Amino acid sequence: MPKIAHSSPTPRPATNKKMKQLKLDIVDNQVSQVLPYTKIPNNIYVDFPQPKPTAKIDWSDCNCSGQKHCCLNGCELHEVDIECHIKAHGGVDCGNQKLQRRQFAKTAVKPAGLKGNGLFALEDIKPNALINEYVGEIISEATCEARLTKKHFYALKLANNKFIDSSMFGNETRFINHSCEPNAEGRYVVVGDVKRVAIFSTQCIKKGEEITFDYNYEDWGQVPSKCYCGCKSCTGFMDKNYDPSAAEVK
Repeated sequence: MPKIAHSSPTPRPATNKKMKQLKLDIVDNQVSQVLPYTKIPNNIYVDFPQPKPTAKIDWSDCNCSGQKHCCLNGCELHEVDIECHIKAHGGVDCGNQKLQRRQFAKTAVKPAGLKGNGLFALEDIKPNALINEYVGEIISEATCEARLTKKHFYALKLANNKFIDSSMFGNETRFINHSCEPNAEGRYVVVGDVKRVAIFSTQCIKKGEEITFDYNYEDWGQVPSKCYCGCKSCTGFMDKNYDPSAAEVK
């Protein structure tokens, strides 16, 4: 069985440090973006119970003033990537409920040359802005390993024994390509008591520019996957464990 990389634990409300960039730990077996898929707005829980909407809990509320966008500056929850409760002081004006209110950047899937399709900005996106949520089927490690036998499969590590498989069910984020010099990153964001994955910009992304992130890629296939990002610092391959002595490249 392939060795699955470990990821950071679920954040705790008591911490006062900004969460580190999520290492996406892509598990891939000959990725293809041209296969048909079903677009979904939220994760589908295959091997785990579907989380139920939670009542207001103490640590999902904050002490902000309730003024417009008050939770974007200095909010203790925003600082650790925990969204304020939907009924928190700021209400519809709270700036820290973007996942819950689906306040995403405008993007579109377009051809991206040798990379196939990619996700592009339809508007200027400021640094540290929420682009979209990464969604798919929530599966166990056992299911992940079983699906590795499929020709076209990729998954993202969510938590211990939990993976997001966007091969057949997902949204536009499944088309985000790898780059050795990315302009976005994945982060764990906690809503209620559920950990989710969101894609944030790490710099200004201009309208028409492709959105990319670092896959922190691990390829369990027999040959390494070549990187086509074209960046000056490009290593030539996406697989961080690539063996230069390999005789064949995808």
